[in-house]
Amino acid sequence: VILEGQPVPAGKYSLFTIPNEGAWVVILNKNTELWGEGDRKPDEDILQFKVRPAKCETTETFTIGFADVKDDKAFLELRWENTLVR
Repeated sequence: VILEGQPVPAGKYSLFTIPNEGAWVVILNKNTELWGEGDRKPDEDILQFKVRPAKCETTETFTIGFADVKDDKAFLELRWENTLVR
């Protein structure tokens, strides 16, 4: 898998986001036993990149999904309330 132009080895990862008004920081971390961001160690981060949030229709429940799925690509989407991070 390639995320934001960077290869990600097969495996299990935890996903973190740091929301900011202009851009969200998305973090993939190799430690899957964490109980929250407070336990995250930056040296275990595999990948970190910024994404601009967009407005979307209201989503009642935080949702993670894939959109525009093609044979060679797809978009990972995080949705909550009126915010979409793709």
